[in-house]
Amino acid sequence: MPIHNREREISMTLMDLHKEETAEPVAPPSHTGLLEVGGMYPLYWDTAKPETVQMARQQFERAIQAGYTAQSYKPGVVGMGGSAMDGEITREFDPEADVVRMALPYAGG
Repeated sequence: MPIHNREREISMTLMDLHKEETAEPVAPPSHTGLLEVGGMYPLYWDTAKPETVQMARQQFERAIQAGYTAQSYKPGVVGMGGSAMDGEITREFDPEADVVRMALPYAGG
């Protein structure tokens, strides 16, 4: 291979590397979750949209103050008919959860 062709090849490779370094930063992938309060009020949030996360967090906090108990299901844990045993009781909103289910506690007897 002639030297001038090799130099051009190296120059093109360096230009490609420079383009990659100066490219716009890529946003992290968003995560969509579902908040269910009493099984009647589904509220979806998307981590790419902070206003939806804030709405879900506010609804979560209102329900906690009203006496609801929350179960958080991590990504990949809950599927069709996911068991309550798969969830984790929580008092803090987790925007990375797949599903947060909230219900009023009750006692049997």
